[in-house]
Formats: sequence, C-alpha cells, structure tokens
Amino acid sequence: MVFSSVAREKRTFKQRFSFCTQAMLDLSRMDRNTKDILTALDFIKERMTTKEDVREIVRAEIAELVPGIVALELKPLREQVKNIEDQLDGLAEQYANLKGVTKEIDDLRREVRVIKKHLGLSTEIAA
Repeated sequence: MVFSSVAREKRTFKQRFSFCTQAMLDLSRMDRNTKDILTALDFIKERMTTKEDVREIVRAEIAELVPGIVALELKPLREQVKNIEDQLDGLAEQYANLKGVTKEIDDLRREVRVIKKHLGLSTEIAA
C-alpha cells in the first residue's frame, strides 16, 4: 500500500481535484447545490492563472521597464564621461604643441572609450 500512496502523491493537485470532481458529479444521489458548486469550481480551475502565465507577465514587464531604469542609472555616468571628454579637449587645445602631453591626452581618451564601451555608453539609450 505504500507504493499506491506515493503514486497518489505524485499526481498534481489539478489531476487529483479533477478526478474528485468528476467522481462526485457521477453520483446519482448528489443534490443540485453540490453539483452547482462543483461546476463552479471546475469553471474557476480551468481559468486560473498558472505559474507560467505569471512568468510571462513578469518577463514582459521587465522587458518594458528595465531599459528606462538603466538609462536613468547611466545618466550621471554619461554626464561625468562627457565632462572628462570636454576637459581632455580643453587640455588638448592648450598643450597642442607639447608632444608628450598630447600623447598622455590620447591615452586618456582611449581609456575613456574603453570605459564607455564597458558601460555600454557608446550607444545612445532613449530615456
């Protein structure tokens, strides 16, 4: 009898519930109110939201909301990178005739490009 109880437990709630309601509906002596209640339960059960339905809703909401959130979070970083680039442009104009300084500025610009690429700032994201 242990095996039959284990096998019974492996059935899903929906399977067990459906079996029970069908068995009860087949009883000829059941009163009308009980049949109506069981019919209503079957109706509700068929239309219940499943875990997969909830997952799909969450995925859709995340896909819709996340880009805007990311854009808001990256806005201060974009402003800082833009400020650094502007400062580098100013230094390049002031020290254009000094070869060593312009090399340092070019190196800093390369580093800023790497940072922008890493943060995904090279492509514009609409806020």
